[in-house]
Formats: sequence, C-alpha cells, structure tokens
Amino acid sequence: MKRTGIRNMSGLLRFIAADVKQLSRMPGMLFFLTIPLLMWSGLGIIVPFANRLTVSNAGIDLLGYTEYGYSFLVLVPGMIGGMMIALLLVDDRDLGLIRYFGVLPFGKTGYLAGRTSIVFIISWVLTLVFMVLPGFYTFNALQLIVVPPMAALGAPFIAFIGAGIAKNKVAVMAVLKTLSGLYVIPLAQFFIPSGCRMLLGVFPPYWVTRMFLITGQPVVDYADVWISIGIGVVGHGLYVYAALRFFQSREN
Repeated sequence: MKRTGIRNMSGLLRFIAADVKQLSRMPGMLFFLTIPLLMWSGLGIIVPFANRLTVSNAGIDLLGYTEYGYSFLVLVPGMIGGMMIALLLVDDRDLGLIRYFGVLPFGKTGYLAGRTSIVFIISWVLTLVFMVLPGFYTFNALQLIVVPPMAALGAPFIAFIGAGIAKNKVAVMAVLKTLSGLYVIPLAQFFIPSGCRMLLGVFPPYWVTRMFLITGQPVVDYADVWISIGIGVVGHGLYVYAALRFFQSREN
C-alpha cells in the first residue's frame, strides 16, 4: 500500500513537471508573466506623472486614490492564470485526455489538483514579487503575508468555473470575458455606503480587496482579518467545488 502511494505520488510529480514544461511553451505564459508587470509598472509610472498635472491644474491628489488601482492589480495574476488553465482544461476535455488521465495512478483528481496548483503557486509568487517592487505605494508585512495567497485563489476559481460552464473552446473565451468582469465589481465598495458593501461578498474577489484594505490600515482589526480570511477561503472553495463537480459532470 505504501509503495503504491509512493508510485502514485511519483507519477503525479512527473506529470506536474511535464505540465510545467508545457505551460512554459504556451504563448499565453508570456502574457501571464508580462501583462501584470506592465500594468503594475504602468501604474507606478503614469500616476505620479498624472498627479503632478492634476495637482497643479485641478488641485486633485491622485496619490490618495492609488489603493483603488492596487486593490485591483493584486487580483490580476490569479485571474490571468485561471484563464490559462480553463483553456487547457477545456482543450483536454474536448480531446478526451481527461478520461486517459483517469486511468493513470494519480487519477483525475491528481490531474486537476496538479494542473491548478502550478498556476496557483505561480500567481502567489508573481503577486508577492509585484508587491515588493519599489514604487510609490508601500505594502506592509501583513499585506505581503495574507494578500498574495488570497489573490492566487482566483486561479482555481476562474479555471473551474470557466471550464465548467463552457461547452467548448469557442464558448470558453466568452465565459472568461464575463468572469473577468467579476474582478471589477469589488471596486464598487469605494463608491457605495459602507452598510451596502457586504452585498458584494457574494463575489469571492471582494474578500481579496477587502483583505488588501483592512490590512493596510494604521490600526489593524485582527478579528476582522481572520473573519475575512475565513469567508474568503470558504467562498472561493464553495464556488470551486460546485464548478469542479459541474465540470466533471460535463466530462462524464
């Protein structure tokens, strides 16, 4: 039994290594790595320049609104990574490869876990790297600890919902465009009364932006932090579980 478990784990690790090579050759990987960097760098370059113009001409200090932009940008690596995996999952399903992986020692569960965990980790690392880049917004240690893994949950969230809803490779693009709109919704919390903000909690990305904001306060309410982490993780998990079951039902 122990040897069987070792062989299964060894097979899964070989699959993950092969998957990493496949992902590295995808044109989308360059998009995955560069688009968030360009957006992050663009915000750091454009905003200070624009701020000088708005302050001198209109008396508006744009730097007071930078958290709006950064609260969205921390979501981008996980979102794009999830889109890549959704495309791969639909492609594998259309080609019948998921049935093939089901008879391998690590099974369908190992295949799905391995494929999504790769992009989850990459998204986590990318978000963390972007957050420590020098710029005009300084993230504190608590933000660096809790925000990247929460933001990276967007990878399996987007991947399984996109692949679960879409019937084929053509439909998945339209589904992913719609799902990307969910990542703009949390920005509404800056413009609506505080009593209405919890209504946005049905969208898992809201809890990532909320985590970003409450951990950036001068005095942090740690009870609020733990509650937000719990709701955010459970919310992502419920959506992912439901989407995964739906994806598997389509595959069967």
